[in-house]
Amino acid sequence: MNRFLPTAFFIILAIFCAFVWILSGSGYRTGVAQDKFFDIAKDRADKIYAAQTAEITTDASDIQTSVEPIAPDSPAEERESVVLVFGGDMNLDSTYSNVDDISDFSPELLSEMRDADVFMHGNVFVFADGGIPADKAYVFRADSSKISLLEDIGTDVVSLANNHSFDYGTDGLKITAGVLDNANIAYVGAGIDKTDAYEPHYIDVGGRTIAFTAAMRSEKYPKTPEASDSHAGVVKMYDIEEYLEVIRVAKQNADFVVAYAHWGAENNVWLESEQIEGAKAMIDAGADIVVGAHAHVLQTADVYNGKPVFYGLGDFHGEGGLAKITIEADDTINAKFIPFENVNGVVTPLTGEKYSATISNLDFISHTKVLPDGTISE
Repeated sequence: MNRFLPTAFFIILAIFCAFVWILSGSGYRTGVAQDKFFDIAKDRADKIYAAQTAEITTDASDIQTSVEPIAPDSPAEERESVVLVFGGDMNLDSTYSNVDDISDFSPELLSEMRDADVFMHGNVFVFADGGIPADKAYVFRADSSKISLLEDIGTDVVSLANNHSFDYGTDGLKITAGVLDNANIAYVGAGIDKTDAYEPHYIDVGGRTIAFTAAMRSEKYPKTPEASDSHAGVVKMYDIEEYLEVIRVAKQNADFVVAYAHWGAENNVWLESEQIEGAKAMIDAGADIVVGAHAHVLQTADVYNGKPVFYGLGDFHGEGGLAKITIEADDTINAKFIPFENVNGVVTPLTGEKYSATISNLDFISHTKVLPDGTISE
């Protein structure tokens, strides 16, 4: 009987902390948060109890997210470690964004983005010098000259699978695609027809082929067209099966597959069930890395079947972060958060107490362990 007392104590302590957290007026407090908080609090208490009673010692060398070795085309001696960095949404519309110039990124953040073998983020605006805006509440456009900023920060791939890629209609998408093409920046998740939109982008790096794909489910009242055989549009996943087929095809042609999703409830740290089930389905279909954005806040992390999931990386205009993925020479995957903030128009990594508090919160709400250095682990 006594062996159950520590568990009961920690559950009571966690529930008490839950009430204090809710009453404190946390910025993350929402109706959904309150509904789900007690389940997470209990889970957290169980984790604490397990950690205190387990006779297991783990050192830093044991902390990694591993995938089963694949059969790459290149011999093992030709494979090198590869660093992939992902960001959330970027919007260069001057009426919305205070990110306008290379000086708006701190040197530390620039180093992470530029030094990556591949840097990918969301492109939630249209490159166009004019045009007719769509009939919707918010439309975002930036002059085509702003492409220089994406070049300067080291962007290699962007996702156009979002609810702003058609803010200036099909013409706006075509202009955006042309501007990106001229800058040698690849795009996925949208196109002039279904074939174009659904085509993965493949990059050979470190002796491997990595496929990049993207899809969206971020509109309650859909206005953004879905790509078809006869007209331009984005890749949608309200019915996820077609997107899963994109991932399956990509897996047949690549060693690793990235799934970039535009999803989740805005300004809400808690996940929608479609995100959790969708990430699992993507990984079951062949994705090795799942990254998301849209919510404007950092959401949780997960590890499913040895594959990392970053449900939401926020954006570059307020709260956000980078996901840094290292594929080691032996094909294990190490994944970590690099949280940042935008203060007076300058995007800079968090440090000190802000960093510790953010990582602690991510650890608390995540479905996996987030270590003090931002590394996620099963």
